[in-house]
Amino acid sequence: MDLEKKWQAIFSQRALAFNTPHEISHWTEQGFHRRFNAIGKRLKKLHQKGQRVLDLGAGPGPYARFFDSPVLADYSFNVLQKVPPDPPTLRVCADLDHLPFRPETFDGLLCVGLLQCRRMKPDDLAALAALLKPGGWFLFETLNCDCRDLDEEMAPFQKTMLSTFRNAKSSAPAYFVYNDFVLYHSNRLETGLNKAGFDVTGKEFLYSELPAPAEHFNRFLADLGLFANVERLHSRSFILYGIKSRRPPHPP
Repeated sequence: MDLEKKWQAIFSQRALAFNTPHEISHWTEQGFHRRFNAIGKRLKKLHQKGQRVLDLGAGPGPYARFFDSPVLADYSFNVLQKVPPDPPTLRVCADLDHLPFRPETFDGLLCVGLLQCRRMKPDDLAALAALLKPGGWFLFETLNCDCRDLDEEMAPFQKTMLSTFRNAKSSAPAYFVYNDFVLYHSNRLETGLNKAGFDVTGKEFLYSELPAPAEHFNRFLADLGLFANVERLHSRSFILYGIKSRRPPHPP
């Protein structure tokens, strides 16, 4: 069974065994809520009332509350059965390779968790960009390959492979598979999104393992340009967001 099909089976099984979004989504409760709160703040800035939004890899629909009748797409029928009736949503069971949507259908695109279960190629990113209207917003969230806590969990040969991946050329693939989880290099994924027709305007690292620093120390590090790097090295995931470019995408 390939990686993507394996994850589809896992989520279908978890939807039968669990009811809470964090358990179905394969996250700890603390990690899920940290991620949910951070993404929710950004969505409130990106989304405008009346926009048609596609939540791709929606799971049990925790982010539906931020939108007006969104389209929730997931490849697990069992997971979609756990979407609550309120707020109203349109649920679509489909995988990334067979999405039943016309080009330029949506004003917003949300992908939370999808990339950690899928090795995204340039054609995949271009297909997602095609779903958005020019000027439409997007937000992608996925696992961070630069989190140094990973090094403590890995066997020596895995550390060597990950180090090689982190230091590869900018043209190298953006993903690295570790224990069936797909980790992404934030800069290389950003480059891939831009080439596909997205304009990435912001990046945030989430779920930091560091204790929250005192506010004055936080500002001191930010003024030195250091705090973002500290977050990058101690965060489990990150988000990239922006708008769909009005220019033609670069060839892959």
